This record gives sequence, structure tokens and C-alpha cells, in this order.
Amino acid sequence: MKVWGVGAYFPEKEGDITKECLKENAVVIGFKEEEKPKYYELFRSIKIGDFIFIKTRFMPTQDLKVKAIGVVVDNQIRTIPELYNAKGIKVRWIEDFSDTPRKIQKENEHDGDTRTIYQEMNENVIKQIMNLL
Repeated sequence: MKVWGVGAYFPEKEGDITKECLKENAVVIGFKEEEKPKYYELFRSIKIGDFIFIKTRFMPTQDLKVKAIGVVVDNQIRTIPELYNAKGIKVRWIEDFSDTPRKIQKENEHDGDTRTIYQEMNENVIKQIMNLL
């Protein structure tokens, strides 16, 4: 089991699509594969049963906050018409903190958590996320 962080800022909408992701039981990448091939490489690494959380952290000096936590139920990347025709995977959302994101205590080190998608490797952060369930 791995833990993945994803952002929900959608460039085409110029805003956050967390609530739309929760409604559609999915998470998407807001870029085309030719624009950000590395993001899709990571996306293809996600397995059924992995945990995924929607996060917010734009700068390493900002707090990491969790907006939602779910488990991947289908990792086949497909077009999700209800989410701006973006490519995504299916998630069963377990917790919704979108109205009051939960702050995760961590040092200000930058380990990828400002990117659109990354695998969380910090055991302290993973423990805090699991404790939110």
C-alpha cells in the first residue's frame, strides 16, 4: 500500500475542483499527458488499494493541508467527462475535509508535496493522514 498526494487546482477552471472530485468518486490530473508526462508516469504507478489524499500546499513554506482521503478502487486511467474531460482514476472517498482542511505537522522540507501528484514517503506524515481516518 502506498500513499499519494494530489492537488485539485484545475488550470482550465482556474480554481479548485475538490468537491467535484468527491462527487464523481474520482481524481484527475489537470494537464494533458504531453504537457506533463512525468505526472502520468506517477499516475500509472498508483494501484488499487492505495490511499490517495487531496492536498493543498503551493510553497514549501506553507502548511500541508488535507482536503479529502480515499482509497483507489479502479486505477485504469480514463477520461472523466464530468471533470472537464480530464484523465483520472476512480476513488472511494472516506473522509471529506474540503470545508475545513486538516493541517499536517511536518518540517518545512520539500519532498514533492507542492507538485500536482507525488508519493508521500514521510512516515510521520503518513501516520497523521491515517489517523484522520
